[in-house]
Amino acid sequence: MKPFLKKENNILAKEKDRIVRHRHKGIAICLCLALSLAMAGCGTAPEDPALRPSPEPSTKVLTLSPSQTVVAYFLDSEGKNLVPLSMQTNETREVAFVALQKLLAGAPNDFVQSPLPAGIKAKDLYLEKGVICVELTEEFLQTAPEQIDNSLRCIVATVGWAAPEKQVNILVNHQLVEKIGDKAISQPLSYTPINPADSSVKTDSPIVQVYFSDNQAMYLTPVSYCRPEGDVYTFVMKKLTEGPPKQAGLVATLYKGTKLNSVTVSDGTAKVDLSKEAVAYGGGTAFEYLFVQSILATFAQFPEVETVQFFIDGEPYDLLPEGTDIEMPLPVNKTVNYILNQE
Repeated sequence: MKPFLKKENNILAKEKDRIVRHRHKGIAICLCLALSLAMAGCGTAPEDPALRPSPEPSTKVLTLSPSQTVVAYFLDSEGKNLVPLSMQTNETREVAFVALQKLLAGAPNDFVQSPLPAGIKAKDLYLEKGVICVELTEEFLQTAPEQIDNSLRCIVATVGWAAPEKQVNILVNHQLVEKIGDKAISQPLSYTPINPADSSVKTDSPIVQVYFSDNQAMYLTPVSYCRPEGDVYTFVMKKLTEGPPKQAGLVATLYKGTKLNSVTVSDGTAKVDLSKEAVAYGGGTAFEYLFVQSILATFAQFPEVETVQFFIDGEPYDLLPEGTDIEMPLPVNKTVNYILNQE
């Protein structure tokens, strides 16, 4: 290679190396400057609460297992007691939301009624900071003043069936309803015992339910009592033989004069021994059905009881006057007042 070409190549190589070094230095300076600005911004810019992640994000209210049955609470024909209706639906874990939709669709027949305005819809139902948020359409605000308490009872009971340990807020247009009529509801509403027997049954009382008939002999209706510390099985059966509280407006499901001889529970079966008056009614399919089902529904609340065996004065009994076979243990009734659909 000629000397002048070799010298020229050396000069070009050194210039190229200088340019690369300056380029890298410039990139490093830019990166340091950007980092400094970012760090300065973190220290001086005001924090936007809306950009902070929620400590407990909103979530759907789901049951552990999917169900094809939901329970909605309506008023009885006199507008006094809450009546649970078990309704068929597509398999879902959002039972609280579906049950609410069933309630808002209106009463399925003339034996029960809904205190809520016609046309009201459920827009959403979710859990936020431990409280169930029920978002309804604006029709909710048109609830008749005399029906506000009953409307809230039905909503909270229906939603609380899936999550009784939770409280409930009601929203319209994404805003908490703080007052409806003269009633303030800015604080979360608590799930309360269904149809309390008397004033001793409080919101935080441990309760037990006993099922009686409505005054039309159509549906079973629960009455809540304070749970005794002793034998709860004997307690509920004695309440059934005594009949409902006088002020409840309900009807006894055990024939007048029926006495409880004994009740024991073992191996998943409740053995209920009644006096001969229990089968002295002579007939009546509606009465017989409610007699049997009221006992099966009452025992369904005890997880350890799967079946009920009937005895009359210590002896097994085969057929009741209308032909109901009670010779073998009968499964408890976990779907009280089951109806196929709302027509």
